Amino acid sequence: MIGFSKPTSGNAFVQDFSIHTDMENVYNSMGVCPQNDMLWEMLTGREHLQFYGRLKSLSGSALDLVSYNSTLIA
Repeated sequence: MIGFSKPTSGNAFVQDFSIHTDMENVYNSMGVCPQNDMLWEMLTGREHLQFYGRLKSLSGSALDLVSYNSTLIA
């Protein structure tokens, strides 16, 4: 259902979005909730915030604001 393989038949829907025709909306309506903390030793705190911001489609000034706010609480 994440779009890596084409289905051989049938259809699936996520929040009423078809995996055949609305994958962008499917991606936007899904999230990830890892069972363990997902932090990598090679990334700084700011880099982690930027990484997760990009996963949620933040870019430009919105992503810059996340980075800036991280300096205010550091």
